[in-house]
Amino acid sequence: MNISAFKNFLRTIAVGASIFAAATTPAAAESWYRLNSRHFALHSAGSVELATKLSNDLERFDFLVRQMFGIPDDPNAMPLPIYLLPNKAAVGAMYKVPEVAGFFSHDIEGRFIVSHREVAMSELELGAQTTLFHEYAHFLMFRNFRFAYPSWYVEGFAEYLSTVEFDSQGRFDLGRPARHRAWSLARDDMPLTDVLAGKQGRNSDLFYGKSWLLVHFLSTSQERKGQLGNYLSLVAGGMPPDQAGTAAFGDLKKLDRELDKYMRGSIKFSRSATPLPQPAAPALERLSPVDSAIVPLHIMRFIDKREEEALGELRQIAMANPQSANAAYEVARAAQALANNTDDTAKEIALWNEAEKFNELALKLQPGMTRANLLKGEIEMHRLENVSIRAPERWTAARSWIRKASDASPYDSFAFWTLFQSYSAETAQIPGQARYALRRALELAPEASSIRAAFAWDQANQGRFDDAIAHARILANDPHGGPYGKSLLTRIERWKSTGQVEKPCSADDEACAED
Repeated sequence: MNISAFKNFLRTIAVGASIFAAATTPAAAESWYRLNSRHFALHSAGSVELATKLSNDLERFDFLVRQMFGIPDDPNAMPLPIYLLPNKAAVGAMYKVPEVAGFFSHDIEGRFIVSHREVAMSELELGAQTTLFHEYAHFLMFRNFRFAYPSWYVEGFAEYLSTVEFDSQGRFDLGRPARHRAWSLARDDMPLTDVLAGKQGRNSDLFYGKSWLLVHFLSTSQERKGQLGNYLSLVAGGMPPDQAGTAAFGDLKKLDRELDKYMRGSIKFSRSATPLPQPAAPALERLSPVDSAIVPLHIMRFIDKREEEALGELRQIAMANPQSANAAYEVARAAQALANNTDDTAKEIALWNEAEKFNELALKLQPGMTRANLLKGEIEMHRLENVSIRAPERWTAARSWIRKASDASPYDSFAFWTLFQSYSAETAQIPGQARYALRRALELAPEASSIRAAFAWDQANQGRFDDAIAHARILANDPHGGPYGKSLLTRIERWKSTGQVEKPCSADDEACAED
């Protein structure tokens, strides 16, 4: 399999915008710090007290959700990076969509959450904690649940959990009303058939609100007990979400009327009698001025159409601070990512050269930097892909940089993904070592859309179409996946039915949206 065919496709499913809210003011330059806890590396500026409370409540939230759904806690899992911008407007400005107040990135290089630290003045506003809980609920679902959940349930589930509240002792309320969606639900309506079909239209706030209402109602209604589980099983089995709705819920108009009545009534929630364990205090780590300046640019380079802007500013920082290995590496990785996504040959060559130059500087300053060693291997692989001589010893030498990184960081999915790439780029026949690396990358980061897409395609290449379709269906149902997850599913299903080998489409291929 030629992995380069995936490049544009994979990038399109990497970052998903999530919670929507009203915008106010843009972000300003800040001095950052990091709070390191059991499950999180929370980056913020401003009040350490507020960030510490959010970190502690996130740890409590993680414990609660794991208890609720029987999710095991992997002691070797890498902490999830979280970045808190000053307010909702700063997130919207960063993402170039004013309504976005937070997002969860599925990027293959590493998953992270971007949110804000704006405290809600009332329950009708979308505050920092609610946004964070919503995004982290997405992460826990994508990492730990294997069902191909429909888009409305993905968002309704996150909304349902986002309203958890903790008191100072660690007692919690579960199932509180999502009052930050009240205005949208009160002033407008969305047909239940559209919700089940995932048709958000231009009113995402209403879609989120009605999805929350449906999850809350089906989770508490005694008359409809078991229907939600039945519905999700039907969807996981391949039935279209709207058809599964009729099969599981019966008359959808009747259900819609029940929802309206439920919304206008007194929505109950549960309150715990005993507190959750107190999490260990997070360790505070102040970032240098250089690393503080890099933080927002690091986020920016994962956002579509902001990569070149990020590279330009990172380049200025690295040139002004030649002793910063982090700055040099960020330039190198940003240049390499742009090189992989340009059709301009001269520009591609220049970007690869820049990536190599700055990565060599990073390794000179910090020889043990894991990601710089990985990039060194990728640069050597790129060089070998563009020459006619396929000397095995040269591929082994390139791969040694990747193995050095994976040995140093054995729970880093990106290292195993890069190892898989090294084999698939060398030969069209995927060896067992490559398949092991791909499977291991998926085990470590099942929430990474790009890894799952590659795994689904490789399963199809082996004739394991049922497994391939099951994985592709998860991507197709992702509410932030765009048309490309659906295209992958369509092509694999067509491949299975016709026996004619398909090829994955890229983001700029108009046929993708037509499948």
